Amino acid sequence: MSVGRLARLAALVAAVSLAALASGSGLVEGAPLMELNHENFTEYLHQNPYVLVSFYAPWCGHCKKLEPKLEKVAARTDTFKVVKFDADNFYNKKISRDKYDVKSFPRVIAFAEGSHFKYQGPREEGAILGFLKKLGQDTVLELPNEFAFTKF
Repeated sequence: MSVGRLARLAALVAAVSLAALASGSGLVEGAPLMELNHENFTEYLHQNPYVLVSFYAPWCGHCKKLEPKLEKVAARTDTFKVVKFDADNFYNKKISRDKYDVKSFPRVIAFAEGSHFKYQGPREEGAILGFLKKLGQDTVLELPNEFAFTKF
């Protein structure tokens, strides 16, 4: 294969990878999460009605352990975009600490059609997907009894 042909192939692979990241599609399991900051956070939420945000700190061991699980969640959900936000960054704290009361890491919050919901369940892929599935449902659920309500 010629050098020119290899260069064109490498450019094509790079372009496809960048397009996938820019679109926020979670089609590639293990792909890095898009990182938001104080400059693009609000606009991104306005453009995407369903977003799961991991508010993290770069030094946090629990955050580092959770990130690969969230990358798998991103690959398995069609409804939610899964992103991360450095909540320990000085410029980002106005959003994380002041607006969403993030005081510990990681803090996972789902944004659905203008509302936000703190995720407080197990830090496991299946549990997070179940949480997102409930939030992304289009219909009103009729629950048969009070026990079903508390379980929901």
